[in-house]
Amino acid sequence: MDGENVICRATLQHLPWMVEIYNCAIETGGQTGDTTPFDVTERLPWFHSHDASGYGIFVKCIADDVVGYVALSPYRGGRAVFKHTAEISYYLHPRFQNQGFGPLLLSHALTQCPGMKISCLLAILLSCNDRSIRLLNKFQFALWGILPKVGNIQGQWVDHLYYGKRITPTTPEQNTCNGK
Repeated sequence: MDGENVICRATLQHLPWMVEIYNCAIETGGQTGDTTPFDVTERLPWFHSHDASGYGIFVKCIADDVVGYVALSPYRGGRAVFKHTAEISYYLHPRFQNQGFGPLLLSHALTQCPGMKISCLLAILLSCNDRSIRLLNKFQFALWGILPKVGNIQGQWVDHLYYGKRITPTTPEQNTCNGK
């Protein structure tokens, strides 16, 4: 990465760092529904699905460190009516949290959406993830749905929250079925 201080599209070289970052989120708890760490081989299909589908994963690098990443993934992949809706997820290495990198990654992802023909973003998170809720609110995502007490973290029931943001405005015809 040679002294980079940039956000760029993730490559396979970045994947070990991304797996480490994700595993830190698993170990910390409350940031993902996964409870068992992954190895790099297990994350290869997830990584390659983003290239094949035209969605993207972007990493924030400082020198030789990947400090965090943001992924734009298909929402309900394979279902054509959702082809302009994506799920956004983002993770920072614990050493680089609370330094402004989360907003940088989220902002970068938002700028990529029009070129990817993404008109709507969904962030799906656990109700105990206060840090992400604050970040999404800062970027004017709105709470669009709640699945109450569907997750259990160490004996505590948590809600699954759906935050959303419209990237491109809809016309009145797009707001109803068949324009009626």
